[in-house]
Amino acid sequence: MLAASAELFIHQGYAATTTRQIAAAVGLRQGSLSHYFPRKKDIFVALLDRTVEPALTTIDGLDPGLLPEVRLWLLLSTDCFNLASGEQNLASLMLLPEARSDEFEQFWARRDQLKDRYRDTIAAGLRHGSLSHSDVLLAVDATFGIVESIITWFERGGPVTPRDAAHHVARAALAALLTSPAQVDRVIAEAEALVPA
Repeated sequence: MLAASAELFIHQGYAATTTRQIAAAVGLRQGSLSHYFPRKKDIFVALLDRTVEPALTTIDGLDPGLLPEVRLWLLLSTDCFNLASGEQNLASLMLLPEARSDEFEQFWARRDQLKDRYRDTIAAGLRHGSLSHSDVLLAVDATFGIVESIITWFERGGPVTPRDAAHHVARAALAALLTSPAQVDRVIAEAEALVPA
């Protein structure tokens, strides 16, 4: 149901998509849809949440004793891969004008929490000396911008795989912040050794 809803929202927009269309796309009667999601808004929020939850779950589950640059790589790579993977570009939904309405403030609060995790991780790296930037807030905004750029250029089904696109973007973001960018491959290898195969 979420995949069919995403397809409709992405191609028609939020306002133009009706619950009748969503129900028809999944072979339900319109009234039956409310057993799963009471309102169209709830479907949209569930889709938006999928763009931030994996990264939040990853960073919140990491050992706080890990080096900040290792934590940052794991956050970056998870976030980038989540945005690039999947059949639909769910993150593009946040670019719809309707997504900015007060109805969806819950999603924007979760996105702000993710941004806070980036800030905390980058600030820890600056204190540790492994990351370098003159302004932590600017570093966070730039990093977040680099990560979310994948929404606009990555082509699903194209020649670049989601994993390769995510790795490329995450690597660029990490290298831009490392005190010694030449250490980027060492940091990635150390972080990847922590990820179960």
